Amino acid sequence: MNTSIIYLFSVLVSVRTLVADQIPSPDQQLTIVKSEAIDNGGQYHLQRATLRRGKDIVWEYASQSRALKFSWSPDSRHYLFAQWNGARDVSLFLVSIDDDYSPRLQEIDLVAVHEAIIAKIPKFYERPGGYAPVTYIDWPNARWITPSKCELHFFDKNMGLDSEAKFQVEIGAERPKVTILSIKDKIEEQKMETKKPWDATGDNVPSLNSGLPPPVHPL
Repeated sequence: MNTSIIYLFSVLVSVRTLVADQIPSPDQQLTIVKSEAIDNGGQYHLQRATLRRGKDIVWEYASQSRALKFSWSPDSRHYLFAQWNGARDVSLFLVSIDDDYSPRLQEIDLVAVHEAIIAKIPKFYERPGGYAPVTYIDWPNARWITPSKCELHFFDKNMGLDSEAKFQVEIGAERPKVTILSIKDKIEEQKMETKKPWDATGDNVPSLNSGLPPPVHPL
């Protein structure tokens, strides 16, 4: 194959990869640039993200984790990012951009969200897998309802079943406020489903797998 064609193909692939790793703010003034994760040979990779204003570096962040996910507020003054820490839990952070483009980093209290689930489900830890649940955020469904409020879904996963808390992060002058909007106990919901009476159409006839948790899908 012609070497010039190979070179052109390589350049196009590099540009496409670069664009895929850039997350511009809605006003196009700032860009989060995610670097390719560096494999250190262990469970975690070195994840790096750089906040840029044009060619200038405004802020850099690096962590030993599995993944970083970002979401800009509609007014480009804030962004949330989730950090997947190994196999079992997730952290959530807020970055606020001041008028001089200096950033402020604050961690969102996900422990309070988890404790709200436990308060609603007192015997949570007595369930199979309850002593060491996997926690995660449904990131694709994170939704900014105003420039200062974002709704998210937090999950404690046990044996393939989720206990879900829908919560809201509200950005304040000092600290972000976390408000629990609803909590769903998927295990109890499944128990109720299995107790439904059979009908003549067979719609509620349990299958051979009835009562078993659904398969665990990768995060």
